[in-house]
Amino acid sequence: TGISHRQLDEVLAPLLTAKLLVVTEAKGKSYQPGRDIAMITLADVLITLRQAKNKRELTWPTSSLMTSYLAKAEQAQLELLTTKTLRQIIMDDIDAER
Repeated sequence: TGISHRQLDEVLAPLLTAKLLVVTEAKGKSYQPGRDIAMITLADVLITLRQAKNKRELTWPTSSLMTSYLAKAEQAQLELLTTKTLRQIIMDDIDAER
């Protein structure tokens, strides 16, 4: 049982949209959907994923995968991630687990 880009995007969408609005409005720009300008913290991501898992919207991530993902992100010093970067890291981890 894996997860698709679409499932991942649906779970992260509310968080990313809220962050995009804050980031773009702070820069005096208007929000444009589909642009990878969201800068989100790992804490935001992990909280969002855990909430989705608790609500049974996702079977992923397993706790071991979550730990390795966080370790990998910290190792790369990725405190801020674009949506595209984030999605790629997660998809790579899922592919590796299969």
